[in-house]
Amino acid sequence: MRRYKKSVIPVPVDPEKWQPSPDKTQQLENLIRYRFDNNVKNDLTDSQSPETKKPVSLDSQFIEDCARIAAFLMDKQAVLAQLKKLDSLLESKKKEFDDKLPVSVLRTFLEEELAKFGFQPHFGKTLANVRPELFRTAISNGLLLKDAAIGDAPHGEFTHLIQWLVIAWQQEASHFLNKPVIDLFKQLGDESSVYYRDPPSSIDKEGSREEKSLWDIIIDNEGENDFRSPEAFNLFMLESSDLPTLGELLQNRMDKRTRDIEKFEKKYREVQSLSSPRLFYRKNNNIPYVGGRLEGILEPEDCKINFKAS
Repeated sequence: MRRYKKSVIPVPVDPEKWQPSPDKTQQLENLIRYRFDNNVKNDLTDSQSPETKKPVSLDSQFIEDCARIAAFLMDKQAVLAQLKKLDSLLESKKKEFDDKLPVSVLRTFLEEELAKFGFQPHFGKTLANVRPELFRTAISNGLLLKDAAIGDAPHGEFTHLIQWLVIAWQQEASHFLNKPVIDLFKQLGDESSVYYRDPPSSIDKEGSREEKSLWDIIIDNEGENDFRSPEAFNLFMLESSDLPTLGELLQNRMDKRTRDIEKFEKKYREVQSLSSPRLFYRKNNNIPYVGGRLEGILEPEDCKINFKAS
């Protein structure tokens, strides 16, 4: 006789009582330490012995908090509780906007909410793949980046921004982290968060080489089937019947990027050709972007970041 497994009905999570499992946190801490202990991290600059492993002094409390963030993103019901809150607030926010501007609702709301937790008040915008050290410079200054360059792809344009908002909301609800979320975010941009980097000899024609950091383990882990993976997280938000407004707004943005791909590529070529900074005014908003100071990124003029490799 064939036996069927009983379906398990998900148990709703009370955000104020949620804490990560100690066992799960320890497993993730062990994974992080293993990555640092078993990878070669070459210097950012050329050296006499580029293959020499660079020792990294790990901040134990930081490692624990990173593991706790990963554990939260692996808990679907805990994240869903925060996403339902987001969906409800977005439904109210939509009523404040003209029907012709639905794509502005999500961006505006996310900027306002994340600014309350200390992030830069306006998002930057990627136009292409960004060199890792410059991406980390943005992070270390509290600047969140919309992934506009891949806004029409499964990764999604707002995925990382929503990850950080639900993390911040969960911290506000249950204080599951040792440090404020903005401090942890900035620390992810530090050189000490990198556990692997190709040797200088591998630099490509665009001046980039591969590196891996804690960001890739806890926030941008493509190989996992949980919300550490932006692809898995974005797909869930698009398809979940519990998130009708959020799913609609994300789909609208994806459709916009698909329609405007030629215009987007034209702007990228225009920015690439700049020999000095130039302002690009954001549609339907008075906040200008600056292009030409940092390859692949338009940053808000008001963020005042001195972009140099970390």
